[in-house]
Amino acid sequence: MKRVSDLKRGDVIVAGGVEFVVKAAATLPNGKTTLVFRDMPATTENLAAYGELLRIMKEWKEKDNEREEVHGPTSD
Repeated sequence: MKRVSDLKRGDVIVAGGVEFVVKAAATLPNGKTTLVFRDMPATTENLAAYGELLRIMKEWKEKDNEREEVHGPTSD
């Protein structure tokens, strides 16, 4: 499984049975990654899937924060 920071243009993320295609990905100065997806119709199904994607991302972020608190920040 790829990490968000590994995603590139054209990669596909599936949530709720809907494919979200990465249009652009950029790593910000604070180390976070921002994604822009290809535009798609705002149907009920697509919006529900996007909500599912946001929920999953929030859970991953919370798990990462818990890991940092337990292990402390990593240094390279």
